[in-house]
Amino acid sequence: AATSMAIMNEGNASCMWNLMHIVSSKVVSEDFSDQFLSFFIQALEGLNSKMAELPQSAKATTISSEQSCTSNFFKLFASWDASPAQSYDIGEYWVNDNMVPELDSKTCLLQEIQAFVVQEAVRNQSAIAYGARLRVEDLLTCLSSPKIQWCAFHALITSARKGDMFYSNEDVDLSNSTKNRLDTWTGGLDEEEAIEIEEDVFAAAQWLPHGLMSDLEIWKDDPLVHDGDQTLYESALATRLLKWILCLEYFDSAGNSDMRNRAHISSYIEKTGAVKEIFDAAVSFSDLSQQEPADLFDSISISSKQECFSLPQISTLAIFRSIELMPTLCKNWWNDECPRYLQIELNKFVETMVAPETLRRELERINRSSALGDLEVSGSCVSREVVATYLQDECKLSVLIRIPSSFPFRNAEVDCQKTLGISEKRWRYWSFQIM
Repeated sequence: AATSMAIMNEGNASCMWNLMHIVSSKVVSEDFSDQFLSFFIQALEGLNSKMAELPQSAKATTISSEQSCTSNFFKLFASWDASPAQSYDIGEYWVNDNMVPELDSKTCLLQEIQAFVVQEAVRNQSAIAYGARLRVEDLLTCLSSPKIQWCAFHALITSARKGDMFYSNEDVDLSNSTKNRLDTWTGGLDEEEAIEIEEDVFAAAQWLPHGLMSDLEIWKDDPLVHDGDQTLYESALATRLLKWILCLEYFDSAGNSDMRNRAHISSYIEKTGAVKEIFDAAVSFSDLSQQEPADLFDSISISSKQECFSLPQISTLAIFRSIELMPTLCKNWWNDECPRYLQIELNKFVETMVAPETLRRELERINRSSALGDLEVSGSCVSREVVATYLQDECKLSVLIRIPSSFPFRNAEVDCQKTLGISEKRWRYWSFQIM
């Protein structure tokens, strides 16, 4: 890194990054020390600092090696042992590293890693997203470790929001556990129904990490049980909620890429029964009192000052995002599973926070869209009405949708009266699809 900072220029930048890639790739396959991980971070920071001085043309030639180096960093991070290395004898008592922070090299290195991830997520999201996507299965296992889950989560969510699928439909290779689930789900069905479920699973496998799919599929059969150890239970629940929030981010990206993905992945998740498990656990810790939606998203923001996650905040966020992104599945839980004592409080939460924010975000998305063609869409957060009008030749389609205050727990009202040239039977069918 020191040499690179001294001699790097537009002509040799690609060579410098390639050298860093070769060295880090060799270390990834061997045992490494904490000191090497620290040196690696310093080297990456040094190269990035020098790259900031070079023209854009130089950056274009180094991006591949830079992304590969970031991938190697995440591989090293995922295999790093973050547990305290030793205890200290201070006379009458023995204490571990956590109680002697000034002597704790692990804590210092963790802070160095966190600072690097924050810096790179702001400076160069594409490299972080690429590296995390390549090491996604390793990083998912890191979510089970309270010490390193913060870094792992932010790397993963940066990748999820980038919006890249993991596999094309031709390259999907289901894990053995998912194959077994698929066999169970399709057993006894006719061919057409079995094909539909298979299409749903394969669409999900294009966008969701295989390890995450395996987790979703076992939650129904392996519910979290409080066995008396509150700390252990809360840690396991936090891990599960973080994985679910990531699942929702992957789901949102898939839907933004192609709306058909929403239907496919929703059907797959419905099969897993994951929504019920998440809601049953999250409602016990959530804070459904009135608050600003921005505060919920701040709880997982990389720019926040928090270095760990608050269980009440991520529980509430998991409920919020689930209702926002998977309204039908959440409505089914509300109708069939929600305890009576919770219905009033949860309904108020939807009315005051989820429904207004969801409508606002969807209207913003519509206004930003450039793919509506001849369809004109307008809406108001105050009246909670959305009007869509389409005119072609002699046919005019106009739909007024009224969003109830507790949507999706109550159906939207659809007014299809201005439908010149469209049969009543067809409009009735379309109305049911909207509601």
